[in-house]
Amino acid sequence: MNNGSNYLDNTTEEYTGRYIVTFQENAVNEGMRLLNKSADVQKLPTTSDFANGNWNMEEVQSAKGLIYENLGIAVIEAEEQQIMQIQSTANPGQRSPILAIEPEMLIHATQELNQPDINNMNIPLSYIKGCRDEIDSLYNRLVSGQSNALTGLEVQEMYNDTPQATWGLQATKAVNSRYSGRGIRVAVLDTGLDLTHPDFKGRQIVSKSFVPNEAVQDGDGHGTHCIGTACGNKSNTGLRYGVAYESEIYAGKVLSNSGKGFEAYALAGIDWALSNQCHIISMSLGATVCTTTIAYERIGIKALRKGCLVVAAAGNSAKRAESHFSCVERPANSRTIMAVAALNNQLEIANFSARSGSVTGGEVDIAAPGVATFSLGRWMDVMVEVTEPAWLHPMCQVLQHFLLKHTTLGVMSYGKCS
Repeated sequence: MNNGSNYLDNTTEEYTGRYIVTFQENAVNEGMRLLNKSADVQKLPTTSDFANGNWNMEEVQSAKGLIYENLGIAVIEAEEQQIMQIQSTANPGQRSPILAIEPEMLIHATQELNQPDINNMNIPLSYIKGCRDEIDSLYNRLVSGQSNALTGLEVQEMYNDTPQATWGLQATKAVNSRYSGRGIRVAVLDTGLDLTHPDFKGRQIVSKSFVPNEAVQDGDGHGTHCIGTACGNKSNTGLRYGVAYESEIYAGKVLSNSGKGFEAYALAGIDWALSNQCHIISMSLGATVCTTTIAYERIGIKALRKGCLVVAAAGNSAKRAESHFSCVERPANSRTIMAVAALNNQLEIANFSARSGSVTGGEVDIAAPGVATFSLGRWMDVMVEVTEPAWLHPMCQVLQHFLLKHTTLGVMSYGKCS
């Protein structure tokens, strides 16, 4: 686990050279004995070494791996030949204690917030790009005869921000809900949180950094924005932008101030969130690959058993106007993790929002407001407007938990968006 934040800032590699090992149910100890024998992986730090999953990543940097006991997963350093030996050790017909071995990947915030202002205006470049893409998409649909007006379909209602609430809160009817998030623990695993922001004054916040040598304080802005959407309340002008404004915030920093991280950091964050009995785990991050993983599938199962819903961004690598639909990225492309796509203020799929993939589990499960949505940023503690599809899903996830917790099953339908 030697490569840290300096490596993250400079690397262009997508794979770390380490491996994620998923153990069979209740077979962690047996699996570790096999790893010790075949890969000389011994005396690895485990969840139980740290109270409440509070991993000290500086302490474990020199270790050859980590064992996440709550997840039934380990991340190890091993040579390819050692991995092949492990996979061939089990006798035919006998149950191996190891379910799967998969390469660890570098993960990214789905969109970084630290873009330069344009012409000295406090407008993120991501907002300008999003507007451009949506205008291009509208133009292409109009000239090709695909608009609602040209096809004779009813024109959809358009939502707009008001002085009282953002368009997303209006569209989802969260602004009218009697629920405030009180008693709900929401873990956002991202680039951290701006702990100095006045909008969070007086809130119950538990924070932890899993990035070695970096504090929880958000140096990117992405995590602050996500937490604002999921758990914020109102700006100093009275504009409500957050959903669960009385929820308990668990801010886990698993991405560096450059918006990058290792899956080992994210796994430590998930382990921590489950140790603290969080009801929601939000991950606006991922690796842009279409293949799913057994590790995240198992994580989703374990979380659901503990009453926790894991939600992840579907991804924003599509260019639908150019017939490039991309695919739901990892970890959202697991059957047990909810993948969320983006809608604009006419409730149309955003041009940049990824489409359902062909792999099992690679479907978009739900879509929510994700274009030109207001939330918090790190620029001088002011409100900023962005068009990041990954940042839509904290709103969706909290609403989803309210629906599951406060309504009978079957009220909410799950559509596949494409």
